Amino acid sequence: MSNVRTRQTEVNTLSLENSRVRIRVGKKKPVISEFFYKPTESKLLGSVYDEEPSLMIFKDADPVHSDHIDLDYEVKFHENSVNYHVLATCGKDEATEFDIFFKLTDKGLSIKFDNVIEYGDFHLISIHMPNLISVKNENGAKLVIPSDGGRLVDVATASCKGMAFSLNRVTPLLVELVYNNKVIGILETASLDNRMRNSVYEYDGVRYASLSLDFIHRLFMSGGLWCRGVGYSIPARDPKYHLLVQESSEALISLIDDYDHDGTVSWVDAAKYIRDKIPASINPLYKDKIAYHMFLDAPGLKDFITFDEALELIKKIAYLTDFAPQIIYLIGWQYYGHDTGYPAVDKVNERLGGYEGLIKLIEEAKKYNAIVSFHDNYDDAYMSSPKWDPEIICRDSEGNLKKGGVWHGGRSYIINSYKYVKKDGLQRVRDTLKRYPISVSCYVDVLSAVPRRYDFNPESPTNSKKILIGKIAIIKEFNRHGIDVVSEGLTAPFIGHISHFLSLLVRDEVYYNYEEQIPFTPFIYHDKASYNTGIHSEKDIIKALIYGSSFYYGVRKNTDLRHFTDAYYLVALPSMKLYGKKMQSYIKKGKIVKVIYEDGSYVEANFDARKYVVNVGGIAISKDFTCFVPMKDDLYLGYSKDGGLFDYPIPTTWRERRKIRVLKLSADGKIEEVDCKLEDGALRFFAEPHTPYKITLQDKSES
Repeated sequence: MSNVRTRQTEVNTLSLENSRVRIRVGKKKPVISEFFYKPTESKLLGSVYDEEPSLMIFKDADPVHSDHIDLDYEVKFHENSVNYHVLATCGKDEATEFDIFFKLTDKGLSIKFDNVIEYGDFHLISIHMPNLISVKNENGAKLVIPSDGGRLVDVATASCKGMAFSLNRVTPLLVELVYNNKVIGILETASLDNRMRNSVYEYDGVRYASLSLDFIHRLFMSGGLWCRGVGYSIPARDPKYHLLVQESSEALISLIDDYDHDGTVSWVDAAKYIRDKIPASINPLYKDKIAYHMFLDAPGLKDFITFDEALELIKKIAYLTDFAPQIIYLIGWQYYGHDTGYPAVDKVNERLGGYEGLIKLIEEAKKYNAIVSFHDNYDDAYMSSPKWDPEIICRDSEGNLKKGGVWHGGRSYIINSYKYVKKDGLQRVRDTLKRYPISVSCYVDVLSAVPRRYDFNPESPTNSKKILIGKIAIIKEFNRHGIDVVSEGLTAPFIGHISHFLSLLVRDEVYYNYEEQIPFTPFIYHDKASYNTGIHSEKDIIKALIYGSSFYYGVRKNTDLRHFTDAYYLVALPSMKLYGKKMQSYIKKGKIVKVIYEDGSYVEANFDARKYVVNVGGIAISKDFTCFVPMKDDLYLGYSKDGGLFDYPIPTTWRERRKIRVLKLSADGKIEEVDCKLEDGALRFFAEPHTPYKITLQDKSES
């Protein structure tokens, strides 16, 4: 069978070739048969079996069954490219035509669709490409997807299935790859709208993993939110609401091998290859700061926090963290609490203390090394707002105002950022900064977490690219006034525009059986932006350290600050010492995983055994839910989640000095000295659980 297929391949294909790759593509239709990677003399496949693109076409408001769509191809070959002109007919009617281009690149192949023509009442919705790149189950074949931080799938043991994903906070970039121990094939697209596909399957008794994508031309329905059970979708009943999202689009296939020259071919090479193409660098602003939310108020909330009470919480956190720099984003400071008033933010919540109380809080917090800032929202609007304006609201695929979720302010409606900034969205930024003494940083909710927004209004349709332009214009207006914008979910289109993200999603969702969770996304972005993850368990603490994350925390009135100090000392402090460093290598041996950074620092963990170590500069600064973190030459901070014997080696320079003092910190600002011992070059004392300690060095004359 394989010899027969090889002869058929040679007859039906043409080679595109340069010094690195030889790619066999179809003579009669847009299909890839084989990749030959010259540096390692290795092969990957394209389509394993005979395929061609499949189209989704609508006639008027109804989909055309695929059995009724016929495709004809006119093929033109050039030296390094092929142009497939595609004509789709439905019965006797011409429905649509377009071009698909295959063009050789230095690293592989560019695949592009363009020049769409639609006839009569036909609409082209999407082009489902044949499998573009595949790996056979041999030589350690693997599949990698970027969802939830990254998944490594062993082709030999994975469940046979297929999946598709779009750009969102779960999947922050559109890239996927397959590889074996000799070559990696990477499929990526910069489009906001295309849908990536991957699958593991058997064909003629052999297992494969394949990658492909859908080029999206139009949307025929609008979808709602993906979370909290409020998802919905609405099909267009009038074809004028089939939204044109992109007239052309491109995907790239790149072939690489041992990109970092460490002697192995793995997903780390692909992550570094992608990382090196991103022209962004991390913002040092958040390197030494705790950035967190404080939930003040929402309609009907009984345990709300007044501005005076907020100051008391800020003071407690300052005392417990030895006056660490804080940035606090207040939730519910405006109108009647969280999600009320938007898009208006001109009124301060009176039951919290009003405008004067807010200004007093901002000023008083400075005494505790704290910057008080705001939680705002430029995506959601409410009909009850004095700034309600239906002209800036997106329309869904039935022409209705596009609904968002039902939040504390009631039913929200989705703002068209592109229309908003052309009207008064930028003026809102200016008015906000003029009215309130915001400094350094402001949190804008939702903004980055939903990178794709659409307005189906046929009178003024707006695709996701335009709405992204509007969102970035809002960010730039804040920046113009010296304010850095923080937002919710890390997604690729906002890298370089947003410095710090509330969350990198790293859930335990299972995509393929027997898959491995890997820090694929962190390997790409750790030196490009900072990000948080939620800390709810000991496993979350370890995972945050492996993924190079700081902690997300929302302080409420009855928050147990022991949980806050757990997150600060065990996640934030160690991560600050790794801030902005490139991840260099990833090692997994049995149950132990290890991430090594460019300077040799590393995090090593065994999730099952509840054990880990963070080593910076050759010194363990955190291990097994304790830490001993250098802040200055003569100052360390120590902590133990569970309490007991605190046992860490002291710096060699300290052994020549006179006195070490261990000071217990408390939320009321009282400091108590604790007895300690120096034995065998180690500092030892009994630590209380969830209790921070300040360890200082003094000369004899100071003692």
